[in-house]
Amino acid sequence: MATLILIKHSLPKIVPDVPANQWRLSGEGRQRCEALADRLKAYHPDVIVTSVEPKAQETAEIVAERLGIPLETLPDLHEHDRSGVPFFTPEQFEAAVAGFFAQPAKPVLG
Repeated sequence: MATLILIKHSLPKIVPDVPANQWRLSGEGRQRCEALADRLKAYHPDVIVTSVEPKAQETAEIVAERLGIPLETLPDLHEHDRSGVPFFTPEQFEAAVAGFFAQPAKPVLG
């Protein structure tokens, strides 16, 4: 039986004047990928599949390399499109996400 493990990208380096879908990992984010790979070993994954976003690709590349397994990239495999949304502080972003869960039928953040 196949098992699907969904993993969010590691910690990005937040650059307010760069769209979130173009952010790369922070130094701490790259380090956390190594610990993630070590935890995933127990599941014996066959492949890592990632979106095209740099922070997701970097996460997947580090994990796949550490585990010695193939890496595939798929288009349209991302959380959501925030390309037209201005930069939010972490507090503003969390409030917007809370608003989404309070009114799930209403579009929020793209």
